[in-house]
Amino acid sequence: MINLPKACHLVLLPFLLWSVPVQASVQIPPGDPGIEVDGALIVRQADDSLQFQRFTDNLLERKRTDGSVIFKSYYNEFKAKTSSGITLRFTTGSPTVEIHLREVPEDNRGHEVGVIQNGTLTDKVNAGKHPGDYTVSVASAHPGESVTYEVTLPSWANVALLGLTLEDGYGLEANPVTDRPIYAAFGDSITHGTGQGSRTFDTYPYQLARRQGWELYNFAIGGSTTTPELAYVLDDAQVDTWLNGKPDIISVLWGYNDRGNQVFTLSDFRERYTTFVESLVEECPDAVIFCISPLTTTVDAANDGSDNGKKIADYRVTVQEIVASMRSEGYDQVFFINGEPLVEGGDLLDGVHLKPSGADKLAGALQAAMQPVLTPDDDMSGLEQWKNGLGMPGAEPASDEDFDGLPLIFEYMLDANPWSSDAQYWTRLVGMDNSSRLFISLAGRHMTIPDDLSVVLEGSDDLGLTEAWTPVETDLLVAQTFDGRWSHSWVQAAPVGEGGRRFVRLSVVPR
Repeated sequence: MINLPKACHLVLLPFLLWSVPVQASVQIPPGDPGIEVDGALIVRQADDSLQFQRFTDNLLERKRTDGSVIFKSYYNEFKAKTSSGITLRFTTGSPTVEIHLREVPEDNRGHEVGVIQNGTLTDKVNAGKHPGDYTVSVASAHPGESVTYEVTLPSWANVALLGLTLEDGYGLEANPVTDRPIYAAFGDSITHGTGQGSRTFDTYPYQLARRQGWELYNFAIGGSTTTPELAYVLDDAQVDTWLNGKPDIISVLWGYNDRGNQVFTLSDFRERYTTFVESLVEECPDAVIFCISPLTTTVDAANDGSDNGKKIADYRVTVQEIVASMRSEGYDQVFFINGEPLVEGGDLLDGVHLKPSGADKLAGALQAAMQPVLTPDDDMSGLEQWKNGLGMPGAEPASDEDFDGLPLIFEYMLDANPWSSDAQYWTRLVGMDNSSRLFISLAGRHMTIPDDLSVVLEGSDDLGLTEAWTPVETDLLVAQTFDGRWSHSWVQAAPVGEGGRRFVRLSVVPR
């Protein structure tokens, strides 16, 4: 026991409690009409959140419209529930903004969010793999001004929007009105975004869309094989997304998983790929469709490491043949892009998937390849300028000024010199396909043929020495893009040795 001196007293001294003012804020609910959503086929209000789907309910249950089940070997529905390509857009002058998100437990490889302010990527936020409810906080890059924010959701996870928090006195403003072409990308993990973390903003479809000013819908599913039923996403009888217009540009990049699948054959791939592209045309008759053959890979084997006898090169050729066949049947809006040379081994993370730099490189290469199709030189002003520059304004497009067998219009297409005979061009133009059919291909920056001219493939067995060149049946007329150039191929229908002529040439004749 401790005895205190009588003079000592325990005294409680009063103290002042200073009140700390709480910063007022404005809460924006998730369903506010000022928040626009790009890249989601379906947007639903669910209790306290806004949820996003890239696919219809049927497809997320792996069911066809008639209720029958789509085999899991076609695609994984959990991977389909991720939010690759989905972007939130809103405009505000608030000095700071908080975006409140919620992890939705599906296939989840991380929550990486990008924030773009007035077109510039300013914030990259990695909230981890299982963050639960989390907040992305950003400061305005333009204090005192209204800023349009674009928030890219994770490519390999799924989230719901819980709302926004703005500073007191601020609200959402009208977003800038933009009339952008719509781009839809289909494919497997390469298009979904494997290799770029869980960052939508690093995927090649997103980067391509940003370069071109397009609105993106990424319908790729990692691990998927070619699935005709995925064309259901474009059926306006099932969803009302397309009430204001369907996709204007569509790309398809499938093949690697089809090659690796132990059950599906090359014939299966051809049939399903053809059916899918035909469905795209049926649903979007005004869209330009680019079929990209499988990219370069350093792993030409099945996913399980076994060799099932199928080579990726066969799938590349098959895509080209499908497009060639469809174009010969009048599908003029379908184009082929040779994907193999667009990236190299050093652009790959694991022999198959792209590094972020590889995805950026592919986006640039695809932009160059698509551009001649999307903005062709429709008039002949380019030809006239070219002729004037060479001092031959009156030369006819069908004439052969240097007697090398190349009519002037072909010299123009090939960027050749019409004053210099260059027979070596023919060695670069003539080839034979896998069916022993001779073909001639032209590739150059200019591929417009005057309306009053026709191109005819002619054949001979002795180079015309004793037997005149005569027209031969041309089975396929291929128009494809390659490295930003136009390319046309004329293929002799009959194989050499089975009625086909031993030599072929192209002639330009009046219509």
